Amino acid sequence: MPFAPDPLPPLTPLKKHAALIIDQERIFCKHRLMTELFEERGNAQTEEVAKRNKLMLDRLQMEEVPVYIIHYGDSNMSLKDVNRKLFRIKATSNTRVVGKNANSAIEGSNLDKILREDKRKILWVMGFNFSACIEETAIDAAKKGYEVYVLLNCVADGYLAALKGHDPIATMRKAGVKFVYARQALDYFRQVNSKFGNYEIDGEIEANPFSGLENDFIYAMSGGN
Repeated sequence: MPFAPDPLPPLTPLKKHAALIIDQERIFCKHRLMTELFEERGNAQTEEVAKRNKLMLDRLQMEEVPVYIIHYGDSNMSLKDVNRKLFRIKATSNTRVVGKNANSAIEGSNLDKILREDKRKILWVMGFNFSACIEETAIDAAKKGYEVYVLLNCVADGYLAALKGHDPIATMRKAGVKFVYARQALDYFRQVNSKFGNYEIDGEIEANPFSGLENDFIYAMSGGN
């Protein structure tokens, strides 16, 4: 039975939003058949979601959605060194990069300070691991007063996190976190851009920048529904 997503927020200007991509790093995502012999802790699902998140990052940047890439490590790490750790995505001058030293990016970094300085209020969360860093970050952000949406087909648990054996969705929903699919988020941002004029729409410009996309992308962004 398909997961029933939560309602989307009212249309709000992009400056109020932030997309968080958390811990999309080789160590958490890369899949090897003999995990115990290697540093990587990923599995087939983390590999698949990492590919989807690369597509998602491209489309978010197309829509000019503010993106924050959060990694486990030193906040002063160079962009080059951060990109050595990342898996299938790249941090650029168009993304904010935040290092953290705990599962929760709210507790373990200055992310809350950065988001408040940037006047972000609605967070769209993607990444790894679902029942660890995603769960703790989303709950702590909701407690801080952010409206938090986890993109359910853009998160996954790796080899170790999947062994925790609890229900992260129930725990997060109890804290006020909401869940939607990636395709819904993209459609939402298209409507935001249309309403608030982030891109021009006239007879010569396609009103829906996602029309005509390849079927596999549309399928992936809808969660396979």
